[in-house]
Amino acid sequence: MLNNFKQAWREVFSFSKTSGIQPGSGNNNESPKKDTVEAAQGKNPHPVKYPERKDDRVSAPFGRNPQDYKNVLKPKYDETTTTFITKSTVITGTIKTDSDLKIAGKIEGNVEGRNIAIIGGKIFGDINCTSTEIDDAHIEGNITAVEMIDIGKDNMILGNISANRGKVAGKVRGHVTVKQDLEIEEEAIILGDITADLLSIKKGAALYGNMNVRREQISTITQKLQQPQNQSNPDPEDS
Repeated sequence: MLNNFKQAWREVFSFSKTSGIQPGSGNNNESPKKDTVEAAQGKNPHPVKYPERKDDRVSAPFGRNPQDYKNVLKPKYDETTTTFITKSTVITGTIKTDSDLKIAGKIEGNVEGRNIAIIGGKIFGDINCTSTEIDDAHIEGNITAVEMIDIGKDNMILGNISANRGKVAGKVRGHVTVKQDLEIEEEAIILGDITADLLSIKKGAALYGNMNVRREQISTITQKLQQPQNQSNPDPEDS
């Protein structure tokens, strides 16, 4: 080590004499002397800094691709765009937010949001939002979603459900009204009337109530069936 240091020292002074540059001077932040000594000691005087690798992966709500929905859902949650209510939190009163909402605690009051709501825990009140996923929740109240509602199998809903499209795999005691398509999974139990434009029921689902499918078509057919009957019974005043 000492011999290496002496060799580096001689190289520094020989370099200074031939180039006219004094040790410790020059345009570089560190002098040639220091760089050479660090190199002789086995150190890297100019370590390479590699750029940090960012994780570009995002999670898709409801376990589906965001492009599957007409209303584009935000695929990524963070503290700046999502309101979190932890499992140990109890809130009494109405919750209103314009951001995404993720609930795992207990709410005694209504929940109103303009974006996505992922609901867990216990809710005693009505829920109104754009799209919602019910995951491991007990809800006593009506649920209204402008776009999509997805109710997982480990859920209990005591109230009416209304949405544009829906998927039910849990237990529901109340009426289910969906404007477009409704999927009922094999684990589902629904005690109430079901209304949808398109209905898919998997083998094993338990249903108790009336079903209305393709309401517009039924209404049109009913009107056509009533027309001949009305024509065959003319008004007595005309006779």
